Amino acid sequence: MSGIGVLWMVVVFPAVGGLLTQVVTFVIVGGMLGFMAHAWRAIRARRLAAHRAAIIRAYALALSVSTARIFIDLAAWLWSTPFLDSFVIASALGVGVNVAVAEVILRRPSLWLSGACGVRK
Repeated sequence: MSGIGVLWMVVVFPAVGGLLTQVVTFVIVGGMLGFMAHAWRAIRARRLAAHRAAIIRAYALALSVSTARIFIDLAAWLWSTPFLDSFVIASALGVGVNVAVAEVILRRPSLWLSGACGVRK
């Protein structure tokens, strides 16, 4: 799916939780697409390290929706918090956790190049 297609889906199928959630979702998708465009330009210029970093950051943003779902389910299980009440905070935590992990991976390549993550040198 093209970048415009992804943005169109965000507009046509807006996120639950009101205008703030919809704006934040649009910003997250825009950031993901921006990193993907940067990755494409980097690989075309054969800048592999820049490409890898941009792809890791784009993936972190894309996966933040799934990470947010973990926090939503935890809030429901631990405190019986309704979905809509936990959605915004869980989404912020999902983005924060994923971006933090991505930046640790990018700043400490020995963590994932050592084979600790199943990647061989």
